[in-house]
Amino acid sequence: MLKRLLPTAAIAAHVPWVTFGAELAIEEVVVTASRLGAVDQRVIVIDEDDVDGAAFHAADSLRALPGLALATNGHRGSLTQARVRGAESNHLLVLLDGVALNDPALASEFNFGVLDFAGVQRVEYLAGPQSAVWGNDALAGVLYLDTTPRRDSSRYSLGFGSHGTIDADIEFARVSEDRHAALSVGRVSSDGTNPAAMGDEDDGFANTTAHLNLGASRDRWQVAVAARFTDFDVDYDPTPAPRYLPADGDRQASGHAAVVLATVHFNASDNVETWLTLSSSQDRNKQFADGTFTDGTVGRRDTATLATNFHFDTQRVNVTAEVERERIEQTGSASFFGDPNQRQRISAQGIAAEYQVELGRFGVSVSARTDSNDAFDDAFTYRLGTTFGENPRLFANIGRGVKNPTFTERFGFTPDTFIGNPDLAPETSTGFETGMVVSRGETTASLVYFDTTLDDEIDGFFFDVDRGGFSARNLDGQSRRKGAEATLDTRLGRVALGASYAYVDTTAEDVRELRRPRHLGNVDARVQISPRMSANLGITVSGASLDRDFSTWPATDVELGSYRLWRGSLDLALSPRWNVSVGAENLFDEDYVTVYGYRSPGFTAMAKAVFSP
Repeated sequence: MLKRLLPTAAIAAHVPWVTFGAELAIEEVVVTASRLGAVDQRVIVIDEDDVDGAAFHAADSLRALPGLALATNGHRGSLTQARVRGAESNHLLVLLDGVALNDPALASEFNFGVLDFAGVQRVEYLAGPQSAVWGNDALAGVLYLDTTPRRDSSRYSLGFGSHGTIDADIEFARVSEDRHAALSVGRVSSDGTNPAAMGDEDDGFANTTAHLNLGASRDRWQVAVAARFTDFDVDYDPTPAPRYLPADGDRQASGHAAVVLATVHFNASDNVETWLTLSSSQDRNKQFADGTFTDGTVGRRDTATLATNFHFDTQRVNVTAEVERERIEQTGSASFFGDPNQRQRISAQGIAAEYQVELGRFGVSVSARTDSNDAFDDAFTYRLGTTFGENPRLFANIGRGVKNPTFTERFGFTPDTFIGNPDLAPETSTGFETGMVVSRGETTASLVYFDTTLDDEIDGFFFDVDRGGFSARNLDGQSRRKGAEATLDTRLGRVALGASYAYVDTTAEDVRELRRPRHLGNVDARVQISPRMSANLGITVSGASLDRDFSTWPATDVELGSYRLWRGSLDLALSPRWNVSVGAENLFDEDYVTVYGYRSPGFTAMAKAVFSP
């Protein structure tokens, strides 16, 4: 079940330093919205229990987030994109303990197909422009993966499922008054399913993720380090001309991702706190055809962030300075379209400031940031927000976001299909949001309206007649993303019920945009059958969307039909240490498509045993 947080007064610092104990009693610390606290936005949380009980595949659990639409190249483990409120997939910034996971060499987006929740304690989701706090990649929202352990735990699980799937996890954490240590390893492998409309070849995948989080405190000092390593292999099908649709073939992608970070935090006084974070992330991706290497990319991001918070009764101020360097390398065989073998580097600096004040039932927040780099003009972003009342709580905010053209859009190309455009301008957006949250007893409901205008949208499906291939360009005019979201959480006796619905209307040059369903809904019900047994039943509903058929000239739009995905599970505690569960996704074997030409998985089931010594 999702836990939806109200927009409240500034309640927590950005860095989650708290007094450690055998089990941490942490307030609703919200780190996505601000380095000071959340006062004007709704943050949605997947808590620790639901992270542990994630769906068949980690990405599947994100379908419950309002306004977030997933598009998958067929089978699990393949390229999976998330679009928030109708924005593009690289407009969502994915953070691990504050460190960006978006791959600079993969269109600056995060591939949710390789996401594993190993080590993740909770997930925070915040929609709307967040560049005033997080910079370039947070044009449409932030998804934050928090790995700080809250309590002692030991957990070993092993699951077997459809399509020859094996899922194993080991988690270990120890928490004391002044230190913590956590180690998690997750491994999943599957024979996979067939994503092609024709043929019978299954495409499998395998993923191994290891995560380490260490921390210690003494007097006014705290230190934390974390490291995460992911290794994956996934089979996929080629898309040969003239249909450009997947057909059985021996293609494979492999990747290695590594993230390391260190944070030093100093409380100079009860009113002043400063922290320095150093981080480095690297993604290596390789493509193979019939066992032979064809092309590859390396994306690396090194970042240093220095921030200070000042607290004055009901007022809070943050000042942050950040320096970042991205390095991108691409290798492959040269063709008529050009030589892919190249290296690029971008250095950037950012300065941000935030101010928050709480005056009784009325709260105001102001955030501003300026970014400069050696490739584009300086960018200024901001956010203004206000809240009023306690229950109901009313809120409104307006913000400006920016997204620089990616390496792929500027310099990369896919042989015979795409040519980069180095003259692209950054995309900018201005978004307005208003809504309210109401709580009565064990029931919480929210309603949000949003309206975002995007300037200089980058169209990556533009056919350059002069060069004879597809390229990218900035669109004239403005693109609009507007709609509404509603959420409900309640408890009816033994039944906990959560529901969300989003209506999203997206247009560019008065034309509906691709892979953006207008209607997205989700319902989850958890029933406590007995003290030892519980059951879950849920449904995700997606309206129709558009995609593009490139077998015609010019390419034509095709409609992807609506679909309903039912899921269910049964959990049984055999003893205080042993737990078994049986779950299934797509219970009625719905035939659905999120990317034109790619069949999604049908009915899948998983049985899992968990031992907690």
